[in-house]
Order: sequence, then structure tokens, then C-alpha cells
Amino acid sequence: MLFFYPPILAPARKIHFFTACDRRGKRVIDQTFLWRASVHSKIQGRSTLHTNPIFMVKKLLHTRYRVSDLDKTVAFYRDVLGLEEVRRSESGRGSKLVFFKAPGSEELIEICKYDASGPVLVGPDLTHLAFEVEDLSAFAEHSAALGYPLSDGPHRSSNGSVIAFIDAPDGYEIELIQPAAS
Repeated sequence: MLFFYPPILAPARKIHFFTACDRRGKRVIDQTFLWRASVHSKIQGRSTLHTNPIFMVKKLLHTRYRVSDLDKTVAFYRDVLGLEEVRRSESGRGSKLVFFKAPGSEELIEICKYDASGPVLVGPDLTHLAFEVEDLSAFAEHSAALGYPLSDGPHRSSNGSVIAFIDAPDGYEIELIQPAAS
């Protein structure tokens, strides 16, 4: 049988969430909640939330886009953009998921089909993905031949790069950036 004792303040601004002991008093479980240390620091007039690496995000893993036609969208990301499909899965709630990776990037793009969420409605200028391309003119010819002409641009930016947009299935914007010549 275990006996639970109330939270105890521990050194180094850690809070013991609970300590469990067996009937002889021997500690058998010792859970520490580091988040509670931030609350304790605020009480003392300091905030560690933005300065302590324990509380900081480590890196971006993926971005999710929900779509209405999984096959059409997968073909777009694979055939038009040239992204690599890295895995497929189904979530616990029944979402069909396909993950893509762009060359030279660690982050993944998660394409999700989940009809129970209702229709996919993408408003203008809501979100977009931006990809670097080596030759925007060549890319525009390639994408137009596959049924995806440029929807805006090309335009030269103030730093000399050239940008344009194409629309992915469901209306998500894709920005294409050809860096300025060195």
C-alpha cells in the first residue's frame, strides 16, 4: 500500500508533485514537476519561463494541413513540388496522415484527411508554405504542365530574389523563392 504526501518544495526550484511511500516510510515514487518551478519563480518576482531552456521549445517538427482529397494533394506535393513522402499512418481518431520532407529541411509537412471535421475552408492569406527553388522559370513551366500555373508573380523583391505563388489543392498557397544571384 502506498501513502501520498502533499507537494514539497525542493532545492533548485523544483517542486515535488507527490511523494509516495510504502507503509514502512520508504520513498518509492518521487515525481518532480519542473513547470511548477516557473510558478514558484513568479511568486518570488522572477520569471524563468522565457530564460530557462527547460521551458523553451526545442525545434519545429511538422506543420499540418487538412485536405479534402488526399490522393490529389499527395500527387501535388510529390509530383509538382518534388517532396519525398516519408511515411503514412492513421491517427487514433481515424485521420489519414501522409508526411512529406523537402530536400535540405528537417521539418515535415503533415497532410491530413479527416472528413469528420467538416469541409476544408482555406481563407485568403491564412497560411502558406515557402520553398526555395533554383530556377523559378523552369519550375513555373513544370508546374503549369501538371495543371498548376503560377497564381501570382513572378516579382523581384528588394533583396534581388524572385518570388511567385501557386495554389495547392484546397487553396493553400505555396510561395516559391529563387534567391538572388550571388
